[in-house]
Amino acid sequence: MKKLVLILISVFLLSCNGNNKNVYYYDTGEIYVIDSLVNERDSLFYMRMFYKNGQLMQMGFVDKNGYRHGRFKEYYSDGAVKSNVIFDKKGRASNFNDKNFSFVDKKAYIDIDGLSIIPNKMPVVKRNQTYKVRVYVEDVENRLCLLTNDKFEELEKNLNDSDRFPYVFTPNEVGIMHIKILFPNKDGAILKSSDHFSFPISVVE
Repeated sequence: MKKLVLILISVFLLSCNGNNKNVYYYDTGEIYVIDSLVNERDSLFYMRMFYKNGQLMQMGFVDKNGYRHGRFKEYYSDGAVKSNVIFDKKGRASNFNDKNFSFVDKKAYIDIDGLSIIPNKMPVVKRNQTYKVRVYVEDVENRLCLLTNDKFEELEKNLNDSDRFPYVFTPNEVGIMHIKILFPNKDGAILKSSDHFSFPISVVE
């Protein structure tokens, strides 16, 4: 994500050339970014960023410094919503400015590739089989969500399909396991004792 933000900053600095609309491309020819100047005084752009497959990656308002403004949406490479967050004029997620904000007051779900997740019904997986997983939490940036197992150990990163399912897990014991979503505190630290979601999963042979 940090690398992506740096790319965004360089893109928007290049965009300040007086043109109302700019289009940028991957080296392989696919459209990467389309931005349109909507407020010249504040150098505010409406930006759309795309994956190489043409699927929308991000959309929303960004200034010349790369700060996001207002509602900003991110998507996985298959079109599923990754995050949907409102930012203030300083590029900070507005929910962190609310002293009464609580992560656990938000709607959240996990999505396991190949399984139909039914609300209020525990998903079933097989022991020693590897599964790809992703999450969505209402009003929370996806990059702030840390997925762990029952022991609060971070799940393995999915290096082969990170744009679609960023994590993988392999249950090794029959029974009930949990995937937990942890969040940072106000200092940015993620603690085991912090508020978190816990999703039970049934593991069978």
